[in-house]
Amino acid sequence: MKKVLFVVAISALFLMLFACQSPLDFTDSIGNGAEKEEVNRAAPVRLNMTSKDAYEQDDSRTYAKTITDGQTQEHNFYDDANDYMKFTAVYGKTYTIETVVYGYADTVLYLQNSSGTTLASNDDKGDGTYGSKITWTATSSSTFYIRAYSYNGRYGTNRGYTITLTSGGGGGGGVTLPQPQKKWTILVYLDADNNLSSYGDYDINEMKAVGSTSDINIVALWDNSGSTHGYYYIQSGVATLLQDLGEINMGSETTAKNFVDYATTNFPADHFMWIFWNHGGAVDRAKGVCWDDTNSSDHLSEVEQKNTITYFYNKIGKAIDVVAYDACLMACAELMYQFKGYVNYLASSEQTIPGNGYDYEFITYIKNNPTCTPYYAAKAIFDYYKAEYSSTSDVTFSVADLSYADELGTAINTFASAAINSGIAGSTFKNLRPSSNFSGYTWDLYAYMSAIYNSSSMTTTVKNAAKAVMDLIYVGNLQLIVLEWHGSTWNSKAYGAAITLKSDTTTYSLLDICVNTQWDEFLTFAGFTS
Repeated sequence: MKKVLFVVAISALFLMLFACQSPLDFTDSIGNGAEKEEVNRAAPVRLNMTSKDAYEQDDSRTYAKTITDGQTQEHNFYDDANDYMKFTAVYGKTYTIETVVYGYADTVLYLQNSSGTTLASNDDKGDGTYGSKITWTATSSSTFYIRAYSYNGRYGTNRGYTITLTSGGGGGGGVTLPQPQKKWTILVYLDADNNLSSYGDYDINEMKAVGSTSDINIVALWDNSGSTHGYYYIQSGVATLLQDLGEINMGSETTAKNFVDYATTNFPADHFMWIFWNHGGAVDRAKGVCWDDTNSSDHLSEVEQKNTITYFYNKIGKAIDVVAYDACLMACAELMYQFKGYVNYLASSEQTIPGNGYDYEFITYIKNNPTCTPYYAAKAIFDYYKAEYSSTSDVTFSVADLSYADELGTAINTFASAAINSGIAGSTFKNLRPSSNFSGYTWDLYAYMSAIYNSSSMTTTVKNAAKAVMDLIYVGNLQLIVLEWHGSTWNSKAYGAAITLKSDTTTYSLLDICVNTQWDEFLTFAGFTS
C-alpha cells in the first residue's frame, strides 16, 4: 500500500511540474539548463507579484507590448513563463535591454527579428543576480521583439522583474553619435573591394588630411579587398571605425540604402554630398558602378543607383545637394535625366578617371567655407580635379545643374521624334556619329548633335531640334552644364554630357530616358549596333 501511495505521489508531482512548462519552453537551449538555486529577493512595494501584471496578454510575439527607448516596465511571471515586448530600432544605434529580478524570478532574454529569428540572448548578466542583459547594435531600422522567459518555465507568485530599454547612440573610437546638426555631411561610398584597393587607402589619407570639424562630417562606407569593411568617421589624421560590418556586397542596393540610413540618422546636416567611388561603366552594358569582386562583380545598376538616391531623397525630404562619381565614364545624359528632381548637381567625367581619382583635399574648401552653396561645393571637386590632372591630356570633367534635366529629356524627345518622322534614312543619322568615343561606351551628345546640325542632309525641323539640345548643353549658356574641362585630347570633342549611341537593350530600355522619351526608338530607327 505504501508503494502504491508513493508511486501516486511521485506521479502527481511530475504532473504538477510538467503543467508549469509549455512544450515551447522545453526547447530553449539557454532557459533549460542545470537547476539553479532559487533566491528570494525583496521587491519594491509597488511591484505586483500576486496577480497578472498590467501588460498581459503578452505571451507571444502576436501580443507583444511596446516598450520605448528609455522606458522601464514592471512585469511578472504570475500566470505564464513568457512575456513579449517590441520596439522600433534605429539603424546603427546600440541598445541595452536589462532586467532586474525580484522574489524568485530568474529571467532569460531573447532578442528576435520580425521572423522570430533569435539575434541575441542572455541568461545571467554576471552581477550575482539572476537578471539578464543584452547589448546589441541595430542592423536595420525596423521593429524588433524582446522575449523575457522565466528560467526552466517556472511561474507563479513572487516572480517579478523590471525591464529597461536604453540606447547608447552607437559608434566607436569615442565618436559621439548622433553628431549634432552640421552644415555639410560628405558621404563616400568607397567600394575598394577590387583592384582599386590601394587607391582607397590613398584617398582615405587625403580625407584625413582635412578631417571632420564642428561644421562638416566626412563619413565613408569603406570596403576593401582586405579586412576593412565598415563605417568610418574621418577626422584629422585618423579614420575611426564606427561599426564593423564584416564582408559586405557594395554592389547591393540594400548595402547602399543601409549606409543612407546610418548616415542620415547619425550625421544630420543642412547639406549632403554623396560620392560613388569605384569603377564605372557608363550605362547599359551590365557595368553600372561599384563593382564588388568578392561578390561575383555585383554592381549597382542605373536603376539601383536611382533607387538609392530616391531613398536618400525620401529620408531627408529634399534633393541631395551634390552627387559625384569618382568613377569612370559616368557623365551621361541618361543619368542626368535619371536623377532629375532628386539631385541638385552632378559632378562626373565623360572619360575614364585616373587611378588616383579625386583629390579629396577639395573638402578643404567646404571646411573653410561651410556655408557654401551646393554649386560651390561641386565646383570645389571640379577645381581640384582640374588642378591635379592639368598636365594630363586624356581626361574630362563636368558639373551638371540638374534643374535642367527635365528640359534635357524634352529636348531629346523632340529631336528623336523629329528624326524618326523626317523622311531621312536612319542610316544617315548613324553615319554622323563622331569617330571619337569614350572607351567605346558613349559619345559626346553635343558633338553628335553638332554633326547633325551641320549636315546638309537634315531638314530644318531636325536641325532646330538638334540645336536646342546643343544650346542646353553648351557651358557658355550656363544651363545644364555649368562647368566643363577637358585635356587636349578632347578639344572640340567633349562638352560635358555623353550619351549611348548603340543598339537598345533590355537593360537600357529600363532607363527613364527610354521610358519617358523616344530616344531608344531613335537608336533602333538609326540602326545603331552593339
